[in-house]
Amino acid sequence: MLRTALIVFLSAFSVSLFAQDNEGLRFTRKDWSLVCENVRLCHATGRMKGGNTASVLLTRKTDAAGQASVSLIFSDTHASDNSPQLILGGQAAGILTREENGQFAFTASQVSGALQALLHDKQIQIAQPDQAADLSGEGVNAVLLKMDDFQGLLDTPAAFVQRADATSKPADDSAAQDELFAALQKEKNLNNQMPVETLMSRYASPETQVTRFDITYEGEEKNKLPKKKPSADITDDEWQAFQKSNVVVFTENQTASYTLVDLDGDGKRDLIIDAYIGGTGIFTYTGILKRGKGTFYSTVKADPDASVPGYLYSTNARGANQAGYWIRLNKQIYLAYRVSYFGVDNIYLLRPFSHNASVAKITVTYRYALSVTSPDPRDKETSWLTLSDKQKVSVGKSLAALQAHQPNAGSSASPAVSVCPVPPSLSQNEAGFYGRSPLPGYEVQAIGDIPVWIDEQCYVGGVYSHFGDYSPKEGVDIMLYVYSPQQDGELKGDISVFGKREVVAIERARGAVQGDNGR
Repeated sequence: MLRTALIVFLSAFSVSLFAQDNEGLRFTRKDWSLVCENVRLCHATGRMKGGNTASVLLTRKTDAAGQASVSLIFSDTHASDNSPQLILGGQAAGILTREENGQFAFTASQVSGALQALLHDKQIQIAQPDQAADLSGEGVNAVLLKMDDFQGLLDTPAAFVQRADATSKPADDSAAQDELFAALQKEKNLNNQMPVETLMSRYASPETQVTRFDITYEGEEKNKLPKKKPSADITDDEWQAFQKSNVVVFTENQTASYTLVDLDGDGKRDLIIDAYIGGTGIFTYTGILKRGKGTFYSTVKADPDASVPGYLYSTNARGANQAGYWIRLNKQIYLAYRVSYFGVDNIYLLRPFSHNASVAKITVTYRYALSVTSPDPRDKETSWLTLSDKQKVSVGKSLAALQAHQPNAGSSASPAVSVCPVPPSLSQNEAGFYGRSPLPGYEVQAIGDIPVWIDEQCYVGGVYSHFGDYSPKEGVDIMLYVYSPQQDGELKGDISVFGKREVVAIERARGAVQGDNGR
């Protein structure tokens, strides 16, 4: 059997990065998967069809320059004696030349041809004298779009999928950004806890000429639209366009919500699609379609793997703290996309049908006054620890010190040394339980670790939050779990913590949307 691995090195692009996050990314869709070490280095892996064990590795370095090069590596030494032939769309595209290191090099024209075939769903075949293998395209668009997004290349000439002309300019949203910034500053002076939802409701897009309706799909496979209009407020012309358009979403409950509203001020009502996709993240996806002559159409480059037509953003109800608000600023409708963490709200202004990699962004940073409180007596399921007043004060000081040592809002503070003193003569494994609390699941954010002293015994206190979820009445969502290092990190109990927040900074910037993990 042919056993190959095709490595595509793309170093021809010299670009200005919008995303500077050094954290990695993993993403999989059908036969393709993505691993990004950081924003400058990403690898996409695709499988061959028919159960063939061969795979293709496409690597892009955004800080490299020069011509692109492609290599084909055989893991089967018997098969690597002959140079494989590249066939694109049924047409021979030349022989791959073997190099001294055992790789088979692509020419610059072969690189260009292979990428064009890959992105336009044309056959890519690697042929040997005894057999040929086809590269699968299932999932490639979603993976490469994710790579473009993570590396800050959306709507740039260097993008794989959603590419912009080299002369295109980002939409000027500075006036809208200034208006929202001033409103946030004013709200800060009125209420320093900053209830963002309340402020957004004041700027909500007017409800005039807006029609909302839900559709439960019909047919044996639950993918058919009903013939009858679900609302009398939908014009016959709009309903005909709706029936002709790609508006069906494969949701968990076979139902989607739709809104007809003029999003760009051209006098024609466009379409918003909200779909509960579910999954482990309990995702809801939102897409927007522009009204054309006889249909609603997506202005995003076609992606057969997209979960919703005209993808705009998603919210993750388990594993994130996110929300979207349709608001009007500077006489223009925007989607204000809030992505929050403990200590920070990031608000991105997404203009409908304007696909810029760099968008207007406002960051609100908070500080919390954390204190140990008495637990709710109605909660009989949690193993609450009872602390003396002196112990509560001690824990409160540790919580304050934890915030002071956070490198930046939204991050975690990891101690440089063990949280609790490590007794001598312990093994490395045993000493590890004194160092830090267990890593949490994806549904919570780790804030950091503190020492908790009870009866002259040090315990490791792990501080977690549901990504800074907040209400003025309940305070910040925060948990303090106490682990016993003497008992191999066994959970000893919980400590009830309450915290009110206050705004410490409001900043303006432009940048790529970070945190939309539904893409």
